[in-house]
Amino acid sequence: FGKMAAAAVAREGEQEADWVLPSEVEVLESIYLDELQVSKGNDRTMPWEISITLYPATAEDQDSQYVCFTLVLTVPTQYPNEVPKIDIRNPRGLSDEQIQKISQTLQHLAEEHLGTAVLYELIEKGKEILTDNNIPHGQCVICLYGFQLRSAYGRGDPCTEEGERADFRIFNERGS
Repeated sequence: FGKMAAAAVAREGEQEADWVLPSEVEVLESIYLDELQVSKGNDRTMPWEISITLYPATAEDQDSQYVCFTLVLTVPTQYPNEVPKIDIRNPRGLSDEQIQKISQTLQHLAEEHLGTAVLYELIEKGKEILTDNNIPHGQCVICLYGFQLRSAYGRGDPCTEEGERADFRIFNERGS
């Protein structure tokens, strides 16, 4: 019995040494600081949940961030040999189609990196996608038109309340 117990403890120690999640999360916490929320499972018996609200890269100009979502990664006990479950929660300014495409892209990335640490790549890919799609979806509550890259009066920004006031001012000045 003693040899079996010692072998089991040795195997458990090897598994712990092979477990990349704690050190990967530590690195992520050092990069993302207070942005990252981590709910740790009981050692290796329960999945961990990692969440972070992602915004497009706009040089921290919050007024230019038209889209965002919270990325929730449920990391299974067999990670990295099993992909994390990817959830997109609280999306803002994104269509259902865009949300579905983002989810598929992140899932594909996770599957491509099966067997390796991938959490950082998933977070950064989410930010990259938001930066590329930093135009809100839907209708403007002021003009009731869809958001566009350029307004009818030549401003280069998407439809915003401030932009609508500028459009209204230009419209009135032209007497149209």
